[in-house]
Amino acid sequence: MSKQESKEILTVKKLTKTFGGLVAVDSVDLSINEASITGLIGPNGSGKSTLFNLISGVTTPDAGNIRFENEEIDSLPSDMRFKKGLARGFQDPRLFFGMNVFENMLVPPINQKGENPLFAIMKNLWRQQEIDLGGKAKSVMEELRMISVALNSAEEISAGQMKLLQLGQLLMNSPKLVLLDEPTAGVAPSLTEEIFEIIKQMRDQRQITFFIIEHKLQVLFKYVDFVYVMHRGRIFAGGTPEEVVANPELREIYL
Repeated sequence: MSKQESKEILTVKKLTKTFGGLVAVDSVDLSINEASITGLIGPNGSGKSTLFNLISGVTTPDAGNIRFENEEIDSLPSDMRFKKGLARGFQDPRLFFGMNVFENMLVPPINQKGENPLFAIMKNLWRQQEIDLGGKAKSVMEELRMISVALNSAEEISAGQMKLLQLGQLLMNSPKLVLLDEPTAGVAPSLTEEIFEIIKQMRDQRQITFFIIEHKLQVLFKYVDFVYVMHRGRIFAGGTPEEVVANPELREIYL
């Protein structure tokens, strides 16, 4: 199915963000298709992470429009966007290092009855939910090939496993769109391919949409359906990996 024929899950129009005299994101237009893997590439400082901050609600835009599943979400805080199914992973995973991997997986799920002070003392009201969440966490960790380190402290696992744990935390809420900021940065080459294989598996089996910032283009281009190139705050080009690689101006900008 082509990009034109697919249903768009995210649409950004004229999105702009300025910090002082610096225009970090300059009137950006883009769209992401449902159940696709889309890449966002560009030199350091081109505005990629700021764009992700705007889409996820971490930063407020100065102008422009963001629509998620055809609903305008510009005014929604990041937690409300998360509840609607728009999840964001950071380049440096935000983990709970005083907990083990399994416990980390149990923190993010929303609407946990046991967190309500009115229900906390009545175990029968939340016990089954805790059991169900534990089962879901185990299932997700198996998909992420993390079950062998389930009882390891989050600070003891490798950098690649930390990236996978962050992805697992996001998956605990069954997201529809996941933004990943350099999911393989600092990761051993052997695990880089594995992370992207898992992402592809999640897209194929769960129909999750992924929008990924990545600098390892050789790996990224093997898995994405579409690529946007960002330069000096603007979307410079967009196309299939083959079309982007064939663009002579990209080499000048990126290299």
